[in-house]
Amino acid sequence: MPSRIHMPGDGILRAILEGDMGRAEIELFRREYTSFLQAATKEHPVNMIAETRKLGRLSSAARQYFTEINHDRRTGLMAIVNPPRAARVLSRFINKATGRNNIQFFDNEEDAIAWIREHSRRRTHPA
Repeated sequence: MPSRIHMPGDGILRAILEGDMGRAEIELFRREYTSFLQAATKEHPVNMIAETRKLGRLSSAARQYFTEINHDRRTGLMAIVNPPRAARVLSRFINKATGRNNIQFFDNEEDAIAWIREHSRRRTHPA
């Protein structure tokens, strides 16, 4: 299975991305992610932690979709855990292409959660 998405009780979406992501795999991801995106707003975006250690090749359709969802302001912070080189390169490109800086890299989920909580708190409660 190339991807799995779930929302635990902490309100941070979790995605596990494994293997190659071609057109069929990205369509499955799109269907799952869209339900969470439709429930989000710009003020209360979807924050996500993506585990990518076993991620394979990304098709052009996958690269395009991930760029599209980052243009949508209902997509909030994205913490990528254990990114392979290709995921780092794509994420940096997406941040640059969308004019955002909402994607960061982490070695473990605990640091990713802390980053999302801290930045979400700043966003909803400015100093």
